[in-house]
Amino acid sequence: MSTLCQLARQGAGRWQAPAITSGTAADRPTSNIITEEDPMLPTATVALTIRVDNDYAHGPTFHHILHVDVPVPADDADLTEWAMDTLFPYTGEGPDYAHMDAIYSVQIISAPAEFDRILGLSISAMG
Repeated sequence: MSTLCQLARQGAGRWQAPAITSGTAADRPTSNIITEEDPMLPTATVALTIRVDNDYAHGPTFHHILHVDVPVPADDADLTEWAMDTLFPYTGEGPDYAHMDAIYSVQIISAPAEFDRILGLSISAMG
């Protein structure tokens, strides 16, 4: 497991991931969105609105609201790992800030109703 995932699981940063209730896959909502390409197949992506905060130790803090289309998490996915793999790449301010220590945070602030299990999910990591 990467250091970033370990930090996120330890609650590094300002935000904590909300408690995610466990249960069987049948208990959790799944996508029934139909795609235009094949009306019989559910979509492989979900449109989300995320808040990204890049808080640099010796510099400015940046806040972004982004509309992203990302792969749907599998029913049995560890949602923290899914978020680190899928949403964390949207953090950072580019090469001008690559040498600076920072806390990077992402929170899902809007999701379709059938994805309410990930609404409010947040991750944070230092790098």
